[in-house]
Amino acid sequence: MKPLLFLSLVPIVICCLACGGVVSQGELVNTEESQDGLLDRGPFPWRGESMGYSVRHAGTGAELMQVNVAVGQLATADDGTQTIPITGSAVSVALARMFARVDDYSDTFIDPKTWLPIYATKDLKENDRHRTYHVWFWPEELYATAEKHVGKNVHKYNVPLPCDTRAAMTWVDQLVFRAIKEASQQARFIYDGWKLSRLTVVVQEKEEIWTPIGFYSAYRMDVYREKFDSFWPQGALSGVLADPQLVLTDEKAFLGNAWVADDEFHTPIRLAIGTKLGDLDLIINQYTPPSPETLNE
Repeated sequence: MKPLLFLSLVPIVICCLACGGVVSQGELVNTEESQDGLLDRGPFPWRGESMGYSVRHAGTGAELMQVNVAVGQLATADDGTQTIPITGSAVSVALARMFARVDDYSDTFIDPKTWLPIYATKDLKENDRHRTYHVWFWPEELYATAEKHVGKNVHKYNVPLPCDTRAAMTWVDQLVFRAIKEASQQARFIYDGWKLSRLTVVVQEKEEIWTPIGFYSAYRMDVYREKFDSFWPQGALSGVLADPQLVLTDEKAFLGNAWVADDEFHTPIRLAIGTKLGDLDLIINQYTPPSPETLNE
């Protein structure tokens, strides 16, 4: 699953950061393949891993932010629910903080068996704007419950979703690794409380990439995004689960390139994207591998 790709800056990359053919308006989603998301996938191998990324303006080289992502260890709640936490942050640095203050934080808790998200929260502070999202995922029931907090206002809503929908920090698992294995393109839906998207990665050639912590041989991938409105299926029998109805609102658009190391962990090492602020370049500058006991499972 690589939790990275990537927090979202956390809204620029999370938001700016989901194949396939275009879904026509009103076409029902085919979730035959997505049902595989509920299968037991075995031990999650990246527990204990952490990564840091410097975010720079491609044109000037000025450092704008530091993005950090860390995977925790298996935890058990009082009710017996087991989760693995993934935390992320994006904080503006140096002179950039004088003009664009960003303090964004994210926590996602995944099912250790299916690797699907159970709960995700994002606390986004950009200049004077502050909002918080909470999302509870119910994959077997094909929906999520979301809450948006802005000041004292709270908006709560249920959203129908394909069953294997990921949160922004959990979609890279099957997407990137299956794409590398099959030398192909793969797609996954992601949802974080505001917009349902479908991200696609297309594997390109391998390149040698310099980073502050060394050179990597890495796969370059093209990343695309589509956006959808999601509706409860019309005509479904009461009490019968049915695939959500999706309406395409934004056709597939190229977001940028990601580079994933050709190593044991397929570490995401670089992301280059275009934004309203110009071209941004995220490059890895800190890395801690998964815990040794995780690798031995």
